[in-house]
Amino acid sequence: MKKKWIILIGIIIIILILGISLPIFKKALKTSFGYISNPIIESGNFFSNKTKGFFNIISKIKKLAAENQELKKELLELKKQETDFQILEKENEQLSKQLSYFKENPFENFVTGKIIYKDPTRLQNYLTINIGEKDGIKENYPVISQGVLIGKVTEVNQNTSKVFLITNPDSLISALVLPSQSLGLVKGQLGYGLLIESLAREAKINTGDYVVTSGTGDYPKGLLIGQIAEITSGKNDVFQSANIRPLFEYSTIEIISVLKL
Repeated sequence: MKKKWIILIGIIIIILILGISLPIFKKALKTSFGYISNPIIESGNFFSNKTKGFFNIISKIKKLAAENQELKKELLELKKQETDFQILEKENEQLSKQLSYFKENPFENFVTGKIIYKDPTRLQNYLTINIGEKDGIKENYPVISQGVLIGKVTEVNQNTSKVFLITNPDSLISALVLPSQSLGLVKGQLGYGLLIESLAREAKINTGDYVVTSGTGDYPKGLLIGQIAEITSGKNDVFQSANIRPLFEYSTIEIISVLKL
């Protein structure tokens, strides 16, 4: 048995020697080796190409994700710029109306500022503005927006003030209905409404009539409050009463002016 193995090994050695020395055997060996090794090499190339393709896809995904984030940032910035523009546009519109009002009215001493806090629940009927003691603001000074009375200062700090709105249920203002000059009392109502009461029975009032301050109390005469929206009193009532439509919108006012009396 051992002898057979020696003979077999000798034959293999002779074949290898011939393969190295003779071209024909060399070609046969090369072909045989190629036949055996080609599937392995091709498999390696296949997996190598697949691996490269996989990492290329991963790289592209990362690149697209980065571009996506950048585009989102740019979009947010554009939205912010658009929002800032709309805010400035609205403020400029309100400032323009404020300026027109002061051109047409005799008030010379006033300070203009911005609202920095509104109660989102609309229950408190207060505002906070960005002007205070340093600007010469004092308690009970009237506050207007676009020519319409919105309230009065009730608390003053160094840089800010608190404004008590005329729509507060605790608000009471002596007022006149124009053009009849009928005297009454304007009260705040829940839900940012206004009501005028104590009007004389014979007073001639109509829907659409303007209501202004009478000059008695904390407010100077002639500040616009609102318009008569609906007469609520009956024929047998001693006094007339009516609902007033406020001429300011709580949710949109931004610019205010405080009248220094």
